[in-house]
Amino acid sequence: MFYIPGIMFSGINDLILHPDAFFERVSQEKINLIPPLAIVGAGILFTLLPLVFTFIYYSLTASHTLHNILWWGMIGYYLRCFSVIPLVIWGILSIGTYGISRIFDGKGSLSATVQNT
Repeated sequence: MFYIPGIMFSGINDLILHPDAFFERVSQEKINLIPPLAIVGAGILFTLLPLVFTFIYYSLTASHTLHNILWWGMIGYYLRCFSVIPLVIWGILSIGTYGISRIFDGKGSLSATVQNT
């Protein structure tokens, strides 16, 4: 088994061959929202790299007012699409999954559902 603290790579065989044992073990682990937030944050930073390069390009070449207007519009677009929207989708999926779990008498907490979503 391969295990890095905070990130679970162990038990893939248990997940496939013995799912009851896997989920029983996982449900007893401490809830930690830092790894999923780090994954989402890294994805946001990675997708915002074009914005940084575009900023450098426009700061070196643009001098017209139209370029400045387009630049600020593009910043807003990138921030909405690549930082706010993924977080909103993550929240909607977490709450939806938690709601479905409650309909079927699930016993997990919302924070555990957010972590696993």
